[in-house]
Amino acid sequence: MGNKAYKDLHISLGLCVDCSERALPDNIRCIKHKTIHNSFMVKYMRDLKKKRNREGKCSDCGIGLDPDIDNGYVRCQNCREELYFVGV
Repeated sequence: MGNKAYKDLHISLGLCVDCSERALPDNIRCIKHKTIHNSFMVKYMRDLKKKRNREGKCSDCGIGLDPDIDNGYVRCQNCREELYFVGV
């Protein structure tokens, strides 16, 4: 059975895709693997944002920053506007 078929079967049965234990409700992982995955993703996203900042790219979407418009910001204008207008 391929990896996708394995995951699809486990998801359909409500099992963790990593260890076959019972998955959390509305999730594809058990509490142990959800915690591990979340910790990994937090570190990954933090490192990705730092890398983008070093490269002069928007820390959110990764496009190059315009020196005239985005001077002094770590986010591009589109991401800053999206962040500002969320919930308005």
